[in-house]
Amino acid sequence: MRLRKFSVIIISLILILSLVACPANPPGGDDDGSLEMVTLSGTFAGVMDEGFLLIATDTVTGFTYATAVGADGSFSIDVPKDNSCMYAVVDEAGRARGVMVFADNTRSISRDVPTTTDVTTGMKLSEDHTIFAAITLPSNIDPGKIDVDIDPDLLDDSVTARVSDGELLGFGTGSDFGKGSFTFPTAIGDGGKADPDGDGLPSVIDADDDGDGIPDDWDKFADGDDDALSVDPSPVVNFSLGFLLDIRENSGVYSYDTDNPAYTSESLEDALRRDMRIDFQVRFQDAADFASVESVRLFLPSSPAYAAALDAVEFKQEGGGFATYTFANGDTFTPTNASIAWSNFVETTSGDGYNIPENLNDPNTFTISVKIPQSSADLFEVGDIFTIEIQYSGGGVEYLSQMINYTYTNGTHFDGYTLTVGDTPVDDHAVYTLFNFGDNTPNQIVFANNTDDTVQFTFVPPKDEHGDYILPDETDGSADSGFRIELFPNPNLLPAGSESARNWNLEHKRFDSMLSDLTRIDDAGEVYFVGIVPLDYLKALVDLEADPVLDTFDMEYFLNFTTDSFIKNRLTFRLVDNTVPD
Repeated sequence: MRLRKFSVIIISLILILSLVACPANPPGGDDDGSLEMVTLSGTFAGVMDEGFLLIATDTVTGFTYATAVGADGSFSIDVPKDNSCMYAVVDEAGRARGVMVFADNTRSISRDVPTTTDVTTGMKLSEDHTIFAAITLPSNIDPGKIDVDIDPDLLDDSVTARVSDGELLGFGTGSDFGKGSFTFPTAIGDGGKADPDGDGLPSVIDADDDGDGIPDDWDKFADGDDDALSVDPSPVVNFSLGFLLDIRENSGVYSYDTDNPAYTSESLEDALRRDMRIDFQVRFQDAADFASVESVRLFLPSSPAYAAALDAVEFKQEGGGFATYTFANGDTFTPTNASIAWSNFVETTSGDGYNIPENLNDPNTFTISVKIPQSSADLFEVGDIFTIEIQYSGGGVEYLSQMINYTYTNGTHFDGYTLTVGDTPVDDHAVYTLFNFGDNTPNQIVFANNTDDTVQFTFVPPKDEHGDYILPDETDGSADSGFRIELFPNPNLLPAGSESARNWNLEHKRFDSMLSDLTRIDDAGEVYFVGIVPLDYLKALVDLEADPVLDTFDMEYFLNFTTDSFIKNRLTFRLVDNTVPD
């Protein structure tokens, strides 16, 4: 799912946000960028003192708006006049509770999907309106339709969603939230920009907007238009939720190896708690907007319940301690350890949100990296929706949300290698010598000097929560993911401050190759990609004529599937010259 942004219109500040960007002059707006708004009010029944976020998505423009539901269940949300909107609710556990359904009809459809009927999910307001009957939400373990009785004149029954077995299809796979086992053969567009695949989930809470089976973060055409997203690509503020699976030791790879006799589901969960983190980034395009911010914090009522257990990590070290961080209100904080409870950043006035500090290097940006402590019983799950609240000095409040589309169940890693003359990819997996990650003994790369000139590596792509490969849309020009290797020489070879020693070439320190450009091997259902590195790059890292201990080097690989999410692992290898003497 691509970037999602919610706005609350307060006083005179109107922030119009789309599912991808925040244009200065949104479609349908006046020259000053504003829209004529009307207010929808009502009450949810039986939700006293529970936290919810009500989201409205304009089905024409794709812009989204949101408001926090009051402690008494009441809500009031401003939406564009005369534009049909879909309405969804996110609960305090950070999950989509349901989508409002305004009328059933019996139109049947014939597609390569389960037998379904359509329901109307669009409501169009020409003036302020109050829904007088209290609205009942489905249970938190049975999300789906939120039945709402409204004036038929307000219905837009051209906006529909599919229903199967009494539930919206998008909820039929439980925690997958739109990642159904079936796929739609073409972009359907029944729900317009709000719900391109018509599965019942507005794009803001749908892991696969167009229903093609490719999670949106990998999908060039996630909006179902068969074209790049058409909204203005210049956002006022951009919220990203990045993943890092950071496996630092050779033995870490073994933690994800199902052939490991010690491997269990519990050991995998322990490894994920050890290695996985989430990076929050809130970046403003305009310095004046950035300067007007009074607070940026996690909005707890519609963020996962385990947020309280997240640790802040990856603080910059300065001298013998850590750098000082500044929050939007000017308060500062200096960490005393590399990992501290994020709840230490509690917002002081209300106590129900955790602050995000300014980035030390990137201008106009707030960032924080967090991970779940190993002692916690919770883990990140598909469908978890993190919501950030931004408060401005003029009284405006803005909500930006991002959903987790998938989690990893394997540590992507190098699988094996082969030596070649020339860089023609070897697409037979049987040719490769497999690596062993059962212990921390460096794997060997054995070459014949003056004969071999290229090293080809196989590596496995990640798998999602079902054990299915996470693969990108591999059509031409679609890849926003990549495979990167960074090479590090044996530190004992380089005198301090002398990176030019032993003919070390700085340009050899990094090797890039886009995933879509790499050869793919399908071997009896197992998938591998081939990465190619010139042998000279590796030979420059070691001293083959000295002590064998100096023949080792480190290689840190990155598999990026978005600009913000990647898996990395730093491995130690030994380069061995196996040239037969004359």
